[in-house]
Amino acid sequence: MILMVILLTAIITAAGILEIPGMVKKGQTKEIIVFVVIALLAFAMGLYYILTPHEKSLIYYTFKLFGLDI
Repeated sequence: MILMVILLTAIITAAGILEIPGMVKKGQTKEIIVFVVIALLAFAMGLYYILTPHEKSLIYYTFKLFGLDI
């Protein structure tokens, strides 16, 4: 499980290292903020699925939030 968390962190960090310098050169400040927010959400969702594999999924809670029955 720890290895999976390390791998998730490495993949998201590598994507940031590859993408952010190009955005900085082009002066895309808003895009950097959006990229970081999406990366953090992906990291949080990945951690949730890795650390609680037998719990209800995030889509269950999303449907429940909108009042949809599963």
